[in-house]
Amino acid sequence: MEPEDSRLTGQVGGYVIEGAAAQQHTEQRAEIATRSTGDEAPATHAEARLLTQVERMLAEEPTWKDRVRTIEIHLSESPCPSCAGLLLLLRSKFPSSTVRLALLQWGQRHQGKYPTDPSDIPRLKGSYRVIGP
Repeated sequence: MEPEDSRLTGQVGGYVIEGAAAQQHTEQRAEIATRSTGDEAPATHAEARLLTQVERMLAEEPTWKDRVRTIEIHLSESPCPSCAGLLLLLRSKFPSSTVRLALLQWGQRHQGKYPTDPSDIPRLKGSYRVIGP
Protein backbone atom coordinates (compact mmCIF):
# COMPACT_ATOMS: atom_id res chain seq x y z
CA MET A 1 0.00 0.00 0.00
CA GLU A 2 1.35 3.39 -0.95
CA PRO A 3 1.48 6.11 1.75
CA GLU A 4 -0.87 8.29 -0.29
CA ASP A 5 -3.46 5.48 -0.35
CA SER A 6 -3.28 5.30 3.43
CA ARG A 7 -3.89 9.01 3.83
CA LEU A 8 -6.86 8.91 1.47
CA THR A 9 -8.55 5.76 2.75
CA GLY A 10 -7.41 5.59 6.37
CA GLN A 11 -6.25 2.02 5.79
CA VAL A 12 -2.85 0.95 7.04
CA GLY A 13 -0.60 -1.97 6.21
CA GLY A 14 -0.04 -4.97 8.45
CA TYR A 15 -2.00 -8.01 9.42
CA VAL A 16 -3.44 -9.80 12.44
CA ILE A 17 -3.04 -13.49 13.14
CA GLU A 18 -5.62 -14.95 15.53
CA GLY A 19 -6.69 -18.46 16.41
CA ALA A 20 -10.23 -19.83 16.31
CA ALA A 21 -12.62 -18.87 19.10
CA ALA A 22 -11.94 -20.83 22.28
CA GLN A 23 -14.56 -23.14 23.76
CA GLN A 24 -13.28 -22.37 27.23
CA HIS A 25 -11.28 -19.54 28.76
CA THR A 26 -7.69 -20.07 27.66
CA GLU A 27 -4.95 -17.70 26.71
CA GLN A 28 -4.29 -17.39 23.01
CA ARG A 29 -1.63 -15.41 21.26
CA ALA A 30 -2.63 -12.65 18.86
CA GLU A 31 0.17 -11.20 16.78
CA ILE A 32 -0.02 -7.86 15.06
CA ALA A 33 2.73 -7.19 12.55
CA THR A 34 3.20 -3.71 11.12
CA ARG A 35 5.92 -2.08 9.14
CA SER A 36 7.10 1.37 8.29
CA THR A 37 6.64 2.51 4.71
CA GLY A 38 10.22 3.72 4.72
CA ASP A 39 9.21 7.37 4.77
CA GLU A 40 10.73 9.58 7.42
CA ALA A 41 7.36 11.00 8.50
CA PRO A 42 6.50 9.60 11.96
CA ALA A 43 2.90 8.90 10.86
CA THR A 44 4.26 6.23 8.51
CA HIS A 45 6.32 4.45 11.19
CA ALA A 46 5.37 0.98 12.42
CA GLU A 47 4.50 2.31 15.90
CA ALA A 48 1.83 4.65 14.49
CA ARG A 49 0.40 1.83 12.40
CA LEU A 50 0.33 -0.47 15.43
CA LEU A 51 -1.58 2.09 17.51
CA THR A 52 -4.08 2.58 14.70
CA GLN A 53 -4.68 -1.16 14.41
CA VAL A 54 -5.11 -1.61 18.18
CA GLU A 55 -7.52 1.35 18.34
CA ARG A 56 -9.62 -0.25 15.60
CA MET A 57 -9.66 -3.58 17.44
CA LEU A 58 -10.71 -1.83 20.66
CA ALA A 59 -13.45 0.06 18.82
CA GLU A 60 -14.85 -3.23 17.51
CA GLU A 61 -14.54 -5.05 20.83
CA PRO A 62 -13.86 -2.74 23.81
CA THR A 63 -13.53 -5.60 26.31
CA TRP A 64 -10.62 -7.09 24.34
CA LYS A 65 -8.22 -4.89 26.35
CA ASP A 66 -9.24 -6.67 29.57
CA ARG A 67 -8.02 -10.01 28.19
CA VAL A 68 -4.55 -8.81 27.19
CA ARG A 69 -1.91 -10.25 29.53
CA THR A 70 1.33 -9.52 27.68
CA ILE A 71 2.42 -6.82 25.28
CA GLU A 72 5.62 -7.50 23.35
CA ILE A 73 6.85 -4.94 20.86
CA HIS A 74 9.97 -5.74 18.84
CA LEU A 75 11.44 -2.93 16.75
CA SER A 76 14.46 -2.87 14.47
CA GLU A 77 15.33 0.62 15.75
CA SER A 78 14.53 2.60 18.89
CA PRO A 79 11.48 4.87 18.58
CA CYS A 80 11.66 8.45 17.40
CA PRO A 81 10.22 11.06 19.81
CA SER A 82 6.78 10.98 18.19
CA CYS A 83 6.66 7.18 18.28
CA ALA A 84 7.77 7.11 21.92
CA GLY A 85 4.66 9.14 22.73
CA LEU A 86 2.50 6.79 20.67
CA LEU A 87 3.93 3.76 22.49
CA LEU A 88 3.06 5.36 25.83
CA LEU A 89 -0.46 6.05 24.54
CA LEU A 90 -0.74 2.44 23.39
CA ARG A 91 0.30 1.13 26.80
CA SER A 92 -2.25 3.37 28.52
CA LYS A 93 -5.07 1.61 26.66
CA PHE A 94 -4.54 -1.62 28.64
CA PRO A 95 -5.24 -1.91 32.38
CA SER A 96 -2.13 -2.43 34.48
CA SER A 97 -4.10 -4.84 36.66
CA THR A 98 -4.39 -7.37 33.81
CA VAL A 99 -1.09 -6.90 31.94
CA ARG A 100 1.64 -9.08 33.45
CA LEU A 101 4.42 -8.01 31.09
CA ALA A 102 4.88 -5.08 28.73
CA LEU A 103 8.12 -5.49 26.79
CA LEU A 104 9.66 -3.04 24.33
CA GLN A 105 12.80 -4.21 22.51
CA TRP A 106 14.88 -2.79 19.67
CA GLY A 107 18.08 -3.75 17.91
CA GLN A 108 19.82 -0.43 17.32
CA ARG A 109 19.49 3.26 18.11
CA HIS A 110 17.44 5.26 15.60
CA GLN A 111 19.62 7.96 14.03
CA GLY A 112 17.36 9.19 11.19
CA LYS A 113 15.76 12.58 10.66
CA TYR A 114 13.96 12.25 14.01
CA PRO A 115 16.52 10.44 16.22
CA THR A 116 15.55 8.90 19.52
CA ASP A 117 15.57 11.48 22.29
CA PRO A 118 17.55 10.09 25.26
CA SER A 119 14.94 11.56 27.63
CA ASP A 120 12.29 9.28 26.08
CA ILE A 121 14.01 6.11 27.31
CA PRO A 122 13.24 6.67 31.05
CA ARG A 123 9.65 7.60 30.14
CA LEU A 124 9.27 4.35 28.22
CA LYS A 125 10.84 2.43 31.10
CA GLY A 126 8.01 3.69 33.28
CA SER A 127 5.52 1.71 31.15
CA TYR A 128 7.56 -1.07 29.53
CA ARG A 129 10.45 -3.34 30.28
CA VAL A 130 12.90 -1.83 27.79
CA ILE A 131 15.66 -3.82 26.10
CA GLY A 132 17.96 -2.14 23.61
CA PRO A 133 21.13 -0.14 23.19
